[in-house]
Amino acid sequence: MKQPINNIMKYIRAVRTQSVLFRLVKQSLRQIVVMIIVLLAAIMGTHIALTKALETAVARDVATLSHSVGQQFAHEISYLQYTAYYAPLSELVKALKNSPPEYNVGIADIDGNSLGGQTLVDPQPVMLSTLAEGRTFVGYRSGDGIIFAAPIRQNGTVTHILYKVYDDDSLASDFNIISYGGQGTVSLVQDHGDMVTITDDLGKTELLYEDEKMKKCFKEAWDRSHNQGDVAFFCNENVGHDPYFIYASQIKNTNFSLIGYVPWKVVVVGMDYIYVATSIIYCIMVILFILFARYSFMARLATV
Repeated sequence: MKQPINNIMKYIRAVRTQSVLFRLVKQSLRQIVVMIIVLLAAIMGTHIALTKALETAVARDVATLSHSVGQQFAHEISYLQYTAYYAPLSELVKALKNSPPEYNVGIADIDGNSLGGQTLVDPQPVMLSTLAEGRTFVGYRSGDGIIFAAPIRQNGTVTHILYKVYDDDSLASDFNIISYGGQGTVSLVQDHGDMVTITDDLGKTELLYEDEKMKKCFKEAWDRSHNQGDVAFFCNENVGHDPYFIYASQIKNTNFSLIGYVPWKVVVVGMDYIYVATSIIYCIMVILFILFARYSFMARLATV
């Protein structure tokens, strides 16, 4: 009679041991899974925080760049206004007629007919009307370049136009715009859509403006810059290539904006070690936790 009872008791203890063992394994696995999820969330949070910090830094850089370009615009206009106000008209026409062909300053009558210096090719009606009202003008037209112009008055009436032209090829060198040591590409965009690259990228970055997958990033940058001011954000739409930071900023007191891009790996240099170090620390913490969980599991298993 005792033998069957002993067998039953052994069976009950075996089942109880298996049940306890199952609970211990289940609890340990649950802890490990939770810790891995926490690790992935921490790494992702660190990446997001780092990206946001870099976006802020890039936005500040483009604000500085935009201010610099705006100052150059103001300098060009001030030079023309000063010359138009103080230089006698006859002497100005004579000097420009004798200027070398490569000289980029010219003078024209109020209808846009060139009288000396740089030839004014097919002047824009909006430019002529703006100058006729006595206001200065800055405009860009693809193929012609950017033009700065100021009205010349005689007896209070606008009679002539003094202007300065930078063609597309001379913009990068004359304006000397450098973005991230030549690794970034910046373009000057007028509100009506004409655009010209004003950085000499030396082939280090690709012209992505025609990339269909990147166009929505550039459009977003354009829209946000007109609503929020200086903007920069991470864009990973260019599948098959490194991700980029897209940035844009309006140039104050003009109808121009700067829009451009710089590779993520260029911006993150010197800061990526923070992300790597943090990820390593998180991984070490998980490994230590797993070792502790294993030790705890074996200790509890020994008491079963």
